[in-house]
Amino acid sequence: MWIKVVPRAVVDSSELQRVMTAALQSLNEDYQDRQFGGIVKLREPDKDGCNWRPPVIRSSQITEVISDAAVATVIKNFQAEYNIE
Repeated sequence: MWIKVVPRAVVDSSELQRVMTAALQSLNEDYQDRQFGGIVKLREPDKDGCNWRPPVIRSSQITEVISDAAVATVIKNFQAEYNIE
C-alpha cells in the first residue's frame, strides 16, 4: 500500500500552539478563554505523516478533552499542514 505524504511546514511546538490557539479563539466568543496546550512530538509520524499528537484544550477553569467538532476540525487542519521540530 502506497501512502502519499504531503510536505508539511516544520515549526517549533510553542509556535504551533500559538497559531492553533489563535485559530481556536477566532471561531467565536465561546472560545476566547481557551487555548491549546500539551503539543507533544510522536516518536514516529502517524499514518498520515503528522509527527505530533492532538493537544488538550485549556481554559481558566479546567483542562478539557477535545470533543467539539469545530475544535477537532482545527486540529485536523493543522495536523495536515504542520510538523514540529
